[in-house]
Amino acid sequence: QSMQHNIKIVSNFIKGSQSLSLASFIFLSTIDVYKKPYEKPIKESTPIDPIGNYAISKVYSEKLIKNAWPQLPTLILRLPGIYGKGDKGSSIIGNFSQKIQEGSTLTLTNAKRSPMRDYVSVVDLCKIIHHFLCRPHTGTYNVATEKSLKITEIVRLIEKGLKLNAKINFIKAKDEIDDIFLSNRKIRKSIPNFSFTSMETGINDY
Repeated sequence: QSMQHNIKIVSNFIKGSQSLSLASFIFLSTIDVYKKPYEKPIKESTPIDPIGNYAISKVYSEKLIKNAWPQLPTLILRLPGIYGKGDKGSSIIGNFSQKIQEGSTLTLTNAKRSPMRDYVSVVDLCKIIHHFLCRPHTGTYNVATEKSLKITEIVRLIEKGLKLNAKINFIKAKDEIDDIFLSNRKIRKSIPNFSFTSMETGINDY
């Protein structure tokens, strides 16, 4: 039902915009569309094999959008986790921050096998969107810092920013660790002077 709802949102937009004169279109997709176990690093050419309703809805929506405006500059931005002020704790960073401040216990994979993640500041995402609104472009880009950290390292950065110690329950890792390493080479080529915010700086700003 959620998958159908997400697809319907895009379908309705396409239908409702047929009478409009659009300059360009930017669609926010997800890295969840890529085949697992993930290639290292994940590139835009990495095979697509969505698992789960959310990822399927994003792949389907990408295709709808590309077919709807074949002559229009249409950009697909595939995102990892996004965090920043105003996310109301919905991001991983926000969720961990809230739990640490509440004194709740975080359940994490043990430090040696903690999965690697790459999260992007919402400020960086907005700057990238602004760039492509001013310079319409067609293509698919990964949006990533290219500096993955272990989940446990990210928690330590949040502790440092909050000046609080987290209560952590370490559990045994699964046999297959779902590490995420993303290549941002393609987007850096299009925006050569752009510098991504490090997670340490982004978490402190948060």
